[in-house]
Amino acid sequence: MKRMRLTTLVAFAAMTLLAACATEPPRQQTGADATVINRTGRAIASISYQPCGAAANAWMQLPMPAIPPQTSAPFRLPEACTNLRAHFADGQLAGMHTGVKWNFPFTWVVS
Repeated sequence: MKRMRLTTLVAFAAMTLLAACATEPPRQQTGADATVINRTGRAIASISYQPCGAAANAWMQLPMPAIPPQTSAPFRLPEACTNLRAHFADGQLAGMHTGVKWNFPFTWVVS
């Protein structure tokens, strides 16, 4: 009799846990928060992005101000998987990061 109650209790607990998982809110689908830290010694003038797997020339500008040296700036990852490039005012590449995904917190240190 005790064994039957224990089995029933375990089954009930397992169903409760599964039901709780089924009601979890959906994951964010409109971008993810990220941070860029500028450790280059020069201002980063712009950051551009492209979706992973996009054509090589499909870079778009992120809407954000210049990032002075030794400061950080928050931004949104616009795609589920994104490639990023940071540029100085003279157009020189300051840094690049590929394959950044929404699923993980992301901090990019450009140095």
